[in-house]
Amino acid sequence: MPTGTFHHSLRFLARASCQGTGLFLLAEYDCGARAGIFAFGRRGKTSERVAEEAVEALLEHDRSGAAVDARLANQLILPCALASGPSVFTVPSVSAHLTTNLWLVGRFGIASGLVTRVPERSLLVHIEPQRQLTD
Repeated sequence: MPTGTFHHSLRFLARASCQGTGLFLLAEYDCGARAGIFAFGRRGKTSERVAEEAVEALLEHDRSGAAVDARLANQLILPCALASGPSVFTVPSVSAHLTTNLWLVGRFGIASGLVTRVPERSLLVHIEPQRQLTD
């Protein structure tokens, strides 16, 4: 789990070719962990509200103490399922995508997955590969 403070700086990364706003925040922790948080605008939503949503999500992730942000977690399921041993990481919340990906690797018999609550306000994801893949 990330500990300590995260570093912040502002950078302009891209200009959109369409209307609307979007904001991506990257938290880089002293321990080397990173968390990517984003918020999107839509017609009628102010850019200030988009910024507030992104900052609120970043602070919520930081308070959770989780090692992986909620959106990255679902992307880690398949590589962890194909690993040579068990994988464990913490997330601040469980998304529908995470639940679906855990179900999918279990359904294919690739790995079993379990999510449990831990005292530090985050959730522990445990993935156990079911078989070794051969070349």
